Amino acid sequence: MSDRSAFKKFDFDEAYHEALSAMADNEVSPSVRAALIQLAANDPKAAERIARYHAQNAALQALFPLRRGNTPRISIPERLPWKQRTRVAATWVAIGFLLGVVHCR
Repeated sequence: MSDRSAFKKFDFDEAYHEALSAMADNEVSPSVRAALIQLAANDPKAAERIARYHAQNAALQALFPLRRGNTPRISIPERLPWKQRTRVAATWVAIGFLLGVVHCR
């Protein structure tokens, strides 16, 4: 087995496991779900992995209960324009300089 074929197998395995995880989280379309179920039907390890994903999801729900549709929103504030960030930085440098001068007197 060459290095290249091992890498391709790794890519497939990782993508397959990510797809199984997404299926357990109900994050795939019905057609993808049907294809994954068909692939997993011949793979006993896949069925075990899906069961573990479901158990993990249940444990997380027990620890951190969230109702569906009531998930907290994460908002990231917009960054200030670069000119304004530069002015703020220069102001802090000037304040630091002035405090240093006053302190040294």
